[in-house]
Amino acid sequence: MGLSGNTEFPHLHFSVEHGETEIDPYTGEDAAFACGGPTRPLWAADAAPVMAYVPGAALAAGFAGGAADSRIAADGGYDAFVLAPGSEALVFWASFFGVERADRILLSLEIPGGAIEPVESATTMERNRAQQFQFAGRKRPDGGWPSGTYIGRASLVRTVDGTAQVVSQIEREFVLP
Repeated sequence: MGLSGNTEFPHLHFSVEHGETEIDPYTGEDAAFACGGPTRPLWAADAAPVMAYVPGAALAAGFAGGAADSRIAADGGYDAFVLAPGSEALVFWASFFGVERADRILLSLEIPGGAIEPVESATTMERNRAQQFQFAGRKRPDGGWPSGTYIGRASLVRTVDGTAQVVSQIEREFVLP
């Protein structure tokens, strides 16, 4: 496990070999096998559902009191965040892995009561990213934050064969009494 300089983050390279041939455990074929042919995955039938290939997904999401930082989020620095009626800002953040060029990351933040417009953000990726961190939010409204349930949602959307598909979604909520 390590960082060779040719990747965006440290990772574990996992490979299976039969003799001198590297085998893709998801297809059961030579790693150079062309996509689209029949496959025979190496996983046992009971293991196959949890070993399915995941092309990209949400890793984590949460709330912060201002511009969110990916390292702080990864270290759990926002885990104890509590919104007070006088908090200056509210931000919803989310991190994803396996993001591809032209994918869209959609963020929304619903604020209770309906008097304040919800926050909505859409970002189209310009290049492939092993990991991507996004956040969106707003400053405290006049009169402070209303009580009720706040809901943050993030989606990773990918166009496949001309159709937009949600690859992964994550949602978090909290209640301000």
